[in-house]
Amino acid sequence: MPHMKMMNILLLTLTLAFASFAHATTITVTHATGTNDFRTNGTIYYMDGVGSGTPLTLIRGETYTFDYSSAQAGGHPLRFVSDDNSNNSYTAANAYTDGLSIPASDTWRWTVADDAPDTLYYVCSAHSGMGGTIQIQSAATPSQQVPTPLWVYFILPIVFAVVSFRAYRSC
Repeated sequence: MPHMKMMNILLLTLTLAFASFAHATTITVTHATGTNDFRTNGTIYYMDGVGSGTPLTLIRGETYTFDYSSAQAGGHPLRFVSDDNSNNSYTAANAYTDGLSIPASDTWRWTVADDAPDTLYYVCSAHSGMGGTIQIQSAATPSQQVPTPLWVYFILPIVFAVVSFRAYRSC
């Protein structure tokens, strides 16, 4: 029985340690009155509370979840396009769907392709002028990334082992 407690404590410790390395980005899409490049005062999209007058920056190769249940409920279906047509409107000819999973629900998953254009646009397929610009950037190259200090790989496992052992002994 004490070994079972030790295993549970160790699994919990490892789960908490590695959970911090997981990366998931969810963007909540809403709409409200505001101003962007196409409207001076009208309904526009907001991405995580930021109005569509500010570009949304995404990284190639990353996966994003767009939760637009609130926007969809208001009759503003979100779409991505490659050309804003000077009035930020949707046509089937300018639709951009590479890497995009569009289920029947109000949540999309998009893995931005490595060859995605530098600039895309998000629009409402029912109303022009609501959307904004998406700036696509490449992920940092290994030479641009800050290297993970070696102590993370050597010291942290020792600390977790000591904490787990002390927790086990106190049981």
